[in-house]
Amino acid sequence: MTSNEEFLPEEVTKQAFREKVWNYLEKNDLAAFPRPVHNRIPNFKGSEEAAHKLKEIDTFLASHVVKVNPDKPQETARLLALEAGKTVLVPIPRLRNGLLKQIQLPVGASNKDCRVGASRKGLELYGKPIGLDAKIKVDLVIIGSVAVSKEGHRIGKGEGYADLEFAMMVGMHAVDDDTVIITTVHDCQVFDSLPHQLFKSHDVPVDIIITPTQIINVTPRLPRPPGIIWSLLTEQRLREIPILQVLREQLMNEGKDCTLKEVGPDDDDEHLSQRPPVRPNRNRERRNRNKQRSRGDSDSQAPVEESAADGSDNIKVNGEHTSKSVPGDVTAGQRSRMFHRRRRRNSRRDSANGPVGPSPEPGVETNNAATLNCTKGEAENHIKERPRRRRTRKRPVELPASQSPENVDEREVQDPETSKDQYRIRRAHRRNAFNFSLRVDNIGTDVRVRELKAALAERGVRPKDITWKGSKGFAMLHFRNPDEHENIIASLQDIKLREEGETLLVQLAQPTRIEVTDISSL
Repeated sequence: MTSNEEFLPEEVTKQAFREKVWNYLEKNDLAAFPRPVHNRIPNFKGSEEAAHKLKEIDTFLASHVVKVNPDKPQETARLLALEAGKTVLVPIPRLRNGLLKQIQLPVGASNKDCRVGASRKGLELYGKPIGLDAKIKVDLVIIGSVAVSKEGHRIGKGEGYADLEFAMMVGMHAVDDDTVIITTVHDCQVFDSLPHQLFKSHDVPVDIIITPTQIINVTPRLPRPPGIIWSLLTEQRLREIPILQVLREQLMNEGKDCTLKEVGPDDDDEHLSQRPPVRPNRNRERRNRNKQRSRGDSDSQAPVEESAADGSDNIKVNGEHTSKSVPGDVTAGQRSRMFHRRRRRNSRRDSANGPVGPSPEPGVETNNAATLNCTKGEAENHIKERPRRRRTRKRPVELPASQSPENVDEREVQDPETSKDQYRIRRAHRRNAFNFSLRVDNIGTDVRVRELKAALAERGVRPKDITWKGSKGFAMLHFRNPDEHENIIASLQDIKLREEGETLLVQLAQPTRIEVTDISSL
């Protein structure tokens, strides 16, 4: 993406450039999982190819300690660093309980262990926290970006974590002006230039830009952040990141000035204002509305005014006259609410067939737009609460020996008591209908099931079902004809999902048939 006017946003702000890039990636189908890419460091198609270009950079080959961000598009970069035996440091997501973790694989780790260690799961399994007092020297920093310029300016997702991470490492003396910063992005994320007025002294620049098609060396290099600029941080920011509070206390004990930014009631934190809005929980709102209706809260009752002028048995509810004769201690506000709920439940039928409800007595006016006028008996019928629907729990299905999956055809099974039981029996039969299964190992964590299906189709193998466990590095192929397993295994020898990928290991899986016994016959 260049600096031509057709690509530039109308508003010159960082957020405008973010939205422009996110929308472009989604509209042109250049984004990969997870989607949508909005409010993320976007995972773009071709991130693996861009990461493999790291092998062409001398700085990466000569580095010993590499810091890589935990986002999905840099997963291949973490994998390459682990396979090369480098010390890999990964920031803790959102700095919730620390700054960095070092990925420490077990002794004699295989390629599969390296793939797991490069994933988010590996950060939890193999990550060892690094304290602020650790003596480390980072040779290379690899980060993700939303937009970059060939001049070295970088725009992140807008929350400022990459800037804080680099500034904290400056305070640890882990990075300096000689530390190289590399970013991997799609070609459409690269601009010829970005407005210089958008960038401040705390923004982290980049030295090398890698795309799936090119490597861009930035010359001259832009200055690095000098460290944490406390005057740009607020109290709310410190409450969200506890490690910042620890670091601030240490510096204050050393006599350094750590005065925070004063935020007035009308001011917003720069990073907080750029966060995506919280999605409303529709189910929770619906449950709260139902609880309020069932309890009959006094807040939702309509104001009631007695008509004392004529002494009649009518009262005013929301400005409308209605009957005052109500059974028990039911108030007019409850009656109005119950009538409103009845009208909502029959809104579709009412719109098609006209008003539905009790026929008014002669001489009594009705107003469907407001509260209905009805007699005492009709009010009793309307005010009755609707019975609550009882929740049914799933019961385990016990199959007698005569109806075991091996002996009974699905069409010959007698109808159970309920349709739910019948559905569960059919599922049990389908699960046990496969005669043999094949286990496929050495699947990369970034591989999708559609790639496996395409590779199987090229070799004429069409399983009846596939159990996909790509995050764990394997998949199960299920077949019906037991006489074909030798031919299928032979046809899947030396199969690869990608040219640079590993050869898949295909072997016969152990049967996991469920045996059901009728205990009444014992």
